[in-house]
Amino acid sequence: MPWLRAAKRITIIAVDESETSQDCDEILGLLKEQNLSADVRHVRTEQGQHIAARILSEAAEVNADSIVMGAFRFGQIFEWVFGGVTHEVLRRTKLPVFMMH
Repeated sequence: MPWLRAAKRITIIAVDESETSQDCDEILGLLKEQNLSADVRHVRTEQGQHIAARILSEAAEVNADSIVMGAFRFGQIFEWVFGGVTHEVLRRTKLPVFMMH
């Protein structure tokens, strides 16, 4: 939370999720409890594009200087073997990544 409080801007990137999904509303609510606000970007992957690549392209688009994300949705071993989003973001980015597991 200290890093989020120090941020000039917070952008939530929702990849391949419905704009009516409750996930973003939940995150916005948690941020509001901390007197923080955020922009939400709903984006879609292109055909054959990995979600991690889309996350990183959006991070570049908003000139992000770090990424905060959930980690290992399917378990760390599964993702390292099969190349999940967490593994790919860590492998492809030069930005600092803060993860919640």
